[in-house]
Amino acid sequence: MSYTYFSDPVGGVATATVATATTTAATTVATPVTTATTAIATTATTATATTVNPFTVTILSNHNESKLLQGLAGELIKVPWIRILSEEHPSTDLLLVVGDSLFLHETLKARTSTYRVWVYLLQRYETLNPDHVATINAKADRVFATHREWRTLQRGQGITRPLDVLPIIVAAVATVATVATVATVATAVASATVPSAAVVPITRQNGRALLSIPEDVFLILSMSRNTLHKRYDILIQAFVELIVKHPQKPIFLMCVCDKGNLFDLFADELKRKGAVIADFSNRLLVSARHDSLSDEDIGLFYKIADCGVSCADGGALGLCVLEHMAHGIPQVVSNIVAHRDICKADNSILVEPVVRIQVAGEFVQLVSPSSVAQALETYVLNEPLRKGHGLAAATAATAVHGLATATSSIVKRLDLLRQERDIDAAP
Repeated sequence: MSYTYFSDPVGGVATATVATATTTAATTVATPVTTATTAIATTATTATATTVNPFTVTILSNHNESKLLQGLAGELIKVPWIRILSEEHPSTDLLLVVGDSLFLHETLKARTSTYRVWVYLLQRYETLNPDHVATINAKADRVFATHREWRTLQRGQGITRPLDVLPIIVAAVATVATVATVATVATAVASATVPSAAVVPITRQNGRALLSIPEDVFLILSMSRNTLHKRYDILIQAFVELIVKHPQKPIFLMCVCDKGNLFDLFADELKRKGAVIADFSNRLLVSARHDSLSDEDIGLFYKIADCGVSCADGGALGLCVLEHMAHGIPQVVSNIVAHRDICKADNSILVEPVVRIQVAGEFVQLVSPSSVAQALETYVLNEPLRKGHGLAAATAATAVHGLATATSSIVKRLDLLRQERDIDAAP
């Protein structure tokens, strides 16, 4: 892999690429994150042809939920009588539609099904479009929310169908955490006395050696996609405020996302603060690849960071935050529904939103850059607190979201549907 850094050559601002070591797979390579359809179809092939009266679940979703669907399909397919398909088929017993309210609305509004329809509502903001609510109430037999607070909010927004909680994101968390602790270190680390072909646990130390990141660097990590609701504009402002206040401390921000206009934002904000760009030109790191990373790569990024950060103004899952916490890394996050289900005062720093604005009919809550900078500064200056929060974060990520708990409810309900179907089909 490689990463790019911000620089200030003669003639203006530009980016440069720094080659780094790559991890090689001497053992089984984890399944890469692919499209949702591919992930489900691949998982479905493990179903045996000898299953008696299989119950067929067709899962439809948009491509953004591929990782989530790998976890869901991977758990459901372990049940001998469940078969998972990614397209509707004459044998389909249940249609499960996964996505935000707009995707559910567009998928279901003109649909007439002869079988049951369940939806997994990935709600981003605390308000729902009334038209979307009407479609869900009219077309869905059951609704699943990601956790209890979303269920309460969805009921308050007018969802009248039966509501369950399905925290299936944990499957993806378990996968990443496992892979990250049993990865193969490349030849480039041989200088650090690690044999080139050895399989060793990925740690902060050898992970940083692999990516040529000094041990004394305080590394802040953002794994969010570079989309508007992730609020990289706020994050960049907060980061610049932090490093200008502490210019002698080696504080760096790594963003694993499409670079977009991040470097321009960084340069503009440094100028606004009256800082000399050349003094901070290498502080912002952006991964050269972001949409084709293996689980090993993702786990490596998680391991080398000192803290994670998310200024998102909304979201359904907080998957990257939860994954990072599973590695024992504390988080600085906006206090929104997606984050506060797992982020608590003893494992993270929750930043309170200071303004509520309307965007495209949705009310969003924004944190202030200064508040985020102060929260990050707390971890920079207070190592015992940061490490204590990290230990608590790992415990919370693994204890609260157990696999058995995550899938038991939906499996029980699927079994009831299967029994009902078999009784109706009996002579």
